[in-house]
Formats: sequence, C-alpha cells, structure tokens
Amino acid sequence: MDIQTRILSICMMGRNDNYCGDFLYRMETALNFTARNVFALNLQDSVEIIITDWNSEVRLSDALNLIPEAWQICRFVYVPPQIAAPQNPPKSAFNSALAANVAFRRASGKYIMFTPADVFFPSMSLKNLVEILKGGFPASFDVENAYMLIRRKYIPWQLLDKKPDMAVLEDFLIKNTHLLWDGQFYPGLNGNMGAMLMHRKFYEASRGFDERLKGWGWWDIELGLRMNLSHRCVELSYFGIYSYDMDQNPALRGKDINANANPHNVVNMTIEVNDANWGLADKPLEFYACPPKAIRQSERNLSPAATLTRNALCQYLADKNVINQILKIFGHELMSDQEFPALYLLAYYSAIVKPSVYLEFGFGKSVSANIVAVCHPCVEIFGVNDLQPQHFYQYPHNISTNLKNKFNYMGNLRYVPGDMNSALERLEAVEGRICPELIFFRADVFQTSSHLHIGEGLGVRLQSLISRMPKGGALILTSVNPALFKAIDNFFIRYYPGYIYLRSEKFNATIFINSQDVSPMPPEMGAFGEQFLNALWAV
Repeated sequence: MDIQTRILSICMMGRNDNYCGDFLYRMETALNFTARNVFALNLQDSVEIIITDWNSEVRLSDALNLIPEAWQICRFVYVPPQIAAPQNPPKSAFNSALAANVAFRRASGKYIMFTPADVFFPSMSLKNLVEILKGGFPASFDVENAYMLIRRKYIPWQLLDKKPDMAVLEDFLIKNTHLLWDGQFYPGLNGNMGAMLMHRKFYEASRGFDERLKGWGWWDIELGLRMNLSHRCVELSYFGIYSYDMDQNPALRGKDINANANPHNVVNMTIEVNDANWGLADKPLEFYACPPKAIRQSERNLSPAATLTRNALCQYLADKNVINQILKIFGHELMSDQEFPALYLLAYYSAIVKPSVYLEFGFGKSVSANIVAVCHPCVEIFGVNDLQPQHFYQYPHNISTNLKNKFNYMGNLRYVPGDMNSALERLEAVEGRICPELIFFRADVFQTSSHLHIGEGLGVRLQSLISRMPKGGALILTSVNPALFKAIDNFFIRYYPGYIYLRSEKFNATIFINSQDVSPMPPEMGAFGEQFLNALWAV
C-alpha cells in the first residue's frame, strides 16, 4: 500500500524502564486494543501507529507482546542510548518533547495525532474520527485547519493492578464507562488531553513540541497555546470521540516528575520553533517491527486466591491491620453487629484477593457490600434480595447511592430481586454464567430444612455456587439458626474434605475456600480453626 494514502498517524513514545509500574502491560494492552479496533473497522490501510522507543537498553519492540493486528500497523523508531542520553535533561533518562517529535517527523499520515503510550481508542471513536478526517461526516468546523483535542476517561488503577486481558477490560468498559472520571481539564490551554491532532502541514510548519522543554509537562500546553494564535481549537466529545487512559497506581508513579518539571511560563509567540533538524532528522534512526510472541499469560490474571493456603489465610486473619482500617471507616459500632464475625472474614478476603465478582444473598442487610467495595472499588456486585418484608433492610437506591458517593465505587452493580432460590438461574439467563470470586451467603434467608445433602435443598444451592467459583474463590456463610449452621458445617466436612475450611459455631460464621490444602491444622487452633476464630472475636 502507498503510505501516502494513510489518513491518520497515531504517535506516542516510551522507554522500557517500567515507568509508573507495569509499563509494558499498559502499553501493549493499549496498542492491542487500538489495533484490534482498527482492523475490526477495516481501517488498517488508513491508520498507522508510530512509537518512539527512547533510550531503552532492551528495545520495546523486543519486549512487548502484541497481537498480529498490532504488529502489522505499529512501527517503532529506536533512539539508542548513545543518541538519546546527550539529549536528556539532568538526572533523567527521558526527553518527552523530543521523543514525540521523532515520531511526528517520521509519520506518513495526512493527519498526525499525539497520545500517551497507555491510551487507547474505542471502535466508535475511531470510526467517527476517521469519518471526520476523511470528510465523510458533516463537521461544523474546518477540519483541515483545526487543532483537535480528544478527552480521556481514566480506567481505575485498582482494576489494572489485576492485569485484566482485553476481554475482561472491554466487559468492564461496556458496563462502567459512564462512571469513569474524565480527567482534569484546563479550559483554554488545550492540554492534559487523551490525544491532540492536526493536519501534517501544521506539524511541519510548527516543528512540533518545543525541544527546549526537555523535562516533564507543559510542552503539550505550549503547543496548544501556539496553535491558538492561528487555529480554531476543537474538542471532539460532541462527535462521540473520546479515549481511555490506563491510570497508574499512585504508589508507583514517577518520583522525579516534579524535580524535572518544565517551567510553566514558556510560550512562543510564533508558530515555528526548533531548527531544521527537529525530531532528530539528522540522525540515522531505524524502524523496527514488533514480531509476534506468545502473550505472557503467566503474568496475567494471577489472583492471590489461586495460591492461598490455610496457613497463609490464618496469618492474614490474625493481623489486625485490615480490621482496624475497616473500623476507622465504618466505626467501632460495627463490632456490635450480629454479622461482625462474617464481615471480618469478608473484609480480610476482600483485602487479600480484591475479588473481581462478588455475589451476596440477603443484599443490603449490613455494610457487607460497602466493605468489599472499599477493598476493591471496581468489583462487580450482584446483590440478591426477594424484597419481602422480613428481608427488606434498606431501599435499593440508598445502597447504590452510598456505594458511589461514600465509597467511590466504580464497578457494575446488578440488583437481583425476586425469589432467592431461582435468582442465580434468572441472572445467568441474561448475563451468562456468573463466576463469583467471593460469595456472602446468609443461609437464614432461604426456606430450608436442617438436613443438607448433595442433590437436595440448600445442598443443591451450595454445590451449585461452589461449582461456579474459581480456584481460591471464597464462600462466607452465616446463620443464627444453630441446627441449620450445624447441618451446613456437616455438609462441608462430608462433601468437601481436604478443602480450606474454617468455622466458628459460637459466632455463626464460616469461610470455605475452593482450594484443597491437606496440611494438618495445628492442634491448638482447634478443629477447623474453631479455637483460633473464637479467640480472634472474643474481644
């Protein structure tokens, strides 16, 4: 294909240095997501992605795991340390403005976009954007002479810490995009965006970002302010165009950003900056492709639950840090709640595993869902309640409002009303098979006898739930009916021998982990941890 027929070049830069944590995962996920959508829209002949690999010891093209669609449209411009290092600011291994210009200078598209390396574009945004650039959509502005900006919605770092694959990530975005924060916007400054783009003739005329700004920040705003001198600046949300930014864990963000910040008062009064060799045009830089590799599945979706042992669980439960944090949030009166022992177990498992899917029977009776959301704000919650008078604890809209407004919940909440015995089957008829990592099971809300067997009554329900749980998933159960609790206890002991199972008959609480651990329980802890749990909750 003649590269001059490309309508859009998406430019970005990066370095193989684990910037802000999990950089390779964030970059390859963003590239794979955008590339997959490009091919789904049959735009592979219209869109290219140019990545400046700045100052990497091991090239990004050798380290990233890209899907075939991505390595077909991605080109890496490698700037080796011997060329990059003299251009870096003091005590830094990166020069953002110059690295971006390297990509601009080598892009072939009619329009050139800049975007961070961990930003990607949903299919509808790409479709609408390309249609506007091609003139196929009646825009109310002169596209060829505009400086265009694209907002970004931030994907929570709490979700990304679990390294979801594209299918899981897309499912989250379909359900929760409307809840995502869309970033701090600086009106009139044309910066802090998910992407910015304009016709290539204006990159050639302006010579890109000001290469004197070698440190962090401001170079994007400076270019935007220069563009204000002669261009209409248009933010494209009105046209259904936006991007997703993969947020970083605050604990892993760069520590030297402020030390290398650019001065925020540099604004050029002419469009053109830099010299004729802007973007290292005088350097013999090479393009590299990213050959296909096996995706690093071993590094993805590794829940701590999958390797949880009985001994490790007991060590976690004995550490008071988690419950102290929970009591700070919910108040010490929580300890007087009849369900406190079960909530204790719920809090610790949630803090350890940060479950992706939580299923609760008797939804709304206590602060149980709030505790799970505090530990993992992106958890998907399925709340089951028949709304009968004896089970009506609080108004459903109060539950959802509290989750969002008080606990910054950013996940998908699905309230499942009606008969609790058939709730899961009714839910799965719509959602498909549900595989909860964590289940809170209030046995007393079910009409049942105190005799439990596989294939009968409540035994059927418990067996069905356990069959849906992934390895290491947890079922936390409570009942104030002594006969029913004893029957449940006998059920687990008889039908799931060798599994991780702790229970306290005194405090009406059990935790069952869907994982076998045949190591013996220390005698001082009592059968199935009875004495251990009783001691935990005695105070």
